[in-house]
Amino acid sequence: MAQIELKAITKAFGETEVLKGVDLSISEGEFVTLVGPSGCGKSTLLRILAGLEAASSGQVVIGGADMTHIRPADRNLAMVFQSYALYPHLTVAENMMTPLKMRDLSRGQRLPIIGPMMARARYRELMNSVREAAETLKIEPLLGRKPGQLSGGQRQRAALGRALVRNPVAFLMDEPLSNLDAALRVHMRTELAELHRRLGTTFVYVTHDQAEALTMSDRMAVMREGRILQVGPPEEIYNDPQSVEVAEFVGSPPINLLPGEVNSSGQVTLLDEVLGQVERRHAGPVLIGMRPETLVLAPRGLEAQVKHRENLGSDIFLHLKTTSIERRMLVRVSPGTPAQIGDRVHLAIDFEKVMVFGQTGDRLPFAARVLEKIA
Repeated sequence: MAQIELKAITKAFGETEVLKGVDLSISEGEFVTLVGPSGCGKSTLLRILAGLEAASSGQVVIGGADMTHIRPADRNLAMVFQSYALYPHLTVAENMMTPLKMRDLSRGQRLPIIGPMMARARYRELMNSVREAAETLKIEPLLGRKPGQLSGGQRQRAALGRALVRNPVAFLMDEPLSNLDAALRVHMRTELAELHRRLGTTFVYVTHDQAEALTMSDRMAVMREGRILQVGPPEEIYNDPQSVEVAEFVGSPPINLLPGEVNSSGQVTLLDEVLGQVERRHAGPVLIGMRPETLVLAPRGLEAQVKHRENLGSDIFLHLKTTSIERRMLVRVSPGTPAQIGDRVHLAIDFEKVMVFGQTGDRLPFAARVLEKIA
């Protein structure tokens, strides 16, 4: 294991600037997820860390050593790709053994030259490493099969096994679950999190799926347009986003955003109702953010009409159109809620969970009116 530091990383392809001065520090044994929409630069950043891409400027430091210009094979990092990248003509055991054989060749240990007995001893040593990794991943019965005989989840575990046998200082994973069906993705998320806890090795994981980032990470780094917007534990990113971009991206269903105002006294108002207070210098239009669970149906309050009822079994999401603001909103309610499509309902707001974002998109410090609610 080793600490990883990315310092002021930039990357440009011609005139297109993909990464714009990214700084990120990853502790030993940490599970860090790079998450963001397609094209935000997260995969490029991972490839620069792996050595598969050269940064235009900046520094890659692994275990205190500058690895910026060191070739990928000498960084002792294991990469797991989205496409599995298994050799179709080799068995699972042979696929897992391949990086160990390549490491021997790179060190000049050519097995045919060192003699049959030493070659057989080395082969047994490699197979022991393969079996240990297979036992960890629970794929021992699959070692004799070829990739074409495996399911998607089994192929992904085989690809993980190939990375695991190298005993790397860190695992780098580029959207490894995106080719799996929904149920298997949920299962593999659990397996990866458990594997990380067992190994205690650093994981750097790239995904566009914020559910994966929220459920597996020790910390997540939210990226957009070549920059890291916010880094922190999943609970902090969800509950305390520092910008409207982070608030919009993280959370499913997404956050509700309504137009509000801050008056000259610093009072935050929504439809002339005072929600709380911010600093006076922020007077002007603001966006008021409310997670779907922040809103509840009530006898009185913000009026809206039910446009769609989304039944997810344990939860119901009501898609509402507010009467006064002409905005769509989402509310999470319990399965027994009687509201149906076309019904008019009223919403009460938990003021303490309201988020206020300024004209630049930055989060504003907000003191809620805790004694009263819209009702």
